[in-house]
Amino acid sequence: MDVWNLPELIRIEIFLHLSGVNLHTCRQVCQEWNRFIIKELWGSQAGRKKLNKKLENQWRFSNPREFETIKGFSFDIEDKTSLVLLGMTDTVAVVRKTTKHSERNLDIHLTVVESNKNWEVSIEPTEDFEIFYRAEITDNLIVAVTDLGTVAVWDRHSHNILYSQSHPVFEFSLSVRCDRDSILIWNELTEEFIVLEHAGHNIREKCKSHNDANETYILDFVKPHFLTESKHGIQVWNMDLDSNISLTDSIELDRFGLELGVLFYPFVALTVGHNVIDGWMDGWSLQIWSLETKECLRKLPGAGYITDIKYCSNKLVLSRKVEDVPKVIIYDAEELTSESTNPWSRNFTLDNVAAKISISKTSIYLSEFDSCTVRLSCWNFWTSL
Repeated sequence: MDVWNLPELIRIEIFLHLSGVNLHTCRQVCQEWNRFIIKELWGSQAGRKKLNKKLENQWRFSNPREFETIKGFSFDIEDKTSLVLLGMTDTVAVVRKTTKHSERNLDIHLTVVESNKNWEVSIEPTEDFEIFYRAEITDNLIVAVTDLGTVAVWDRHSHNILYSQSHPVFEFSLSVRCDRDSILIWNELTEEFIVLEHAGHNIREKCKSHNDANETYILDFVKPHFLTESKHGIQVWNMDLDSNISLTDSIELDRFGLELGVLFYPFVALTVGHNVIDGWMDGWSLQIWSLETKECLRKLPGAGYITDIKYCSNKLVLSRKVEDVPKVIIYDAEELTSESTNPWSRNFTLDNVAAKISISKTSIYLSEFDSCTVRLSCWNFWTSL
């Protein structure tokens, strides 16, 4: 029987009975099958609703197998260098070398590590011993910031530098986040938000916006909103199509111990340290706040340090230690914001702590690194049994 001679609704119903892994296999048959699954299944309202239900079931009950997207990248031992992970996504990691001051080169370097290649970029330092300390990665850009306020942007495809600008700053006080082709910068010294936009082969400044609240730091940026913390608590800002910035919501809270935050509007998830002993925190809780009611809806305590937290498609994922055992924990964000007394979650034990994580609609991506090697791995729930 030729499936393409059947009526469209019957054809859709047949494919909807397949598992996630079988649907993925069907897409590899030919362009016609791939186009049908993308357009007629995901493209139709009925098909999309059923596939989302199937995907939700996969997140809750499937047993994903871990596979490596980057098997392991190391610098040569002879370099006498150590490796620092600055940023990562599903298939890309940005690292830098640390060397003794006497052995430093005139330029400062980054290495971009991908699944099948790696490449190096550099800039001239504005002063001696300037270092990169954070990197952001988008589909088209690598964005890096230094301790002395230099922001540099490279094209991921051509590897050409598109932008390099030194900003007047306090040391390590420049905060940078990216979403798609927008780059958001907070300068603590000048008390300004700066928005850069990537268009074609150029980076241009879209706007500047003054903010009087000092001690500000950008926690999360997903257009059109971004989340900041300051000495007054947390704030949510809106960025319109012309990149004009306006304050949308704020919650006054004691930010002592506040480490990480993600925004899933109109809610915020924060990781907060507690139980301070001799200047050290021995526990971190996950807190869910409502921007509408200004209330903390849920506190999930824990004894282990939370290294990273991400949100995507109603899934809140964090990496933490639980009784000294490294784990990844998955929550249903909608249930966390509800009145449910037992919101759904599941966890997976890791061999090593994931320093940084990333998440998509179907997968979780984990990073491991030590002084010599960085490794990226993936758990795909959609194609799991």
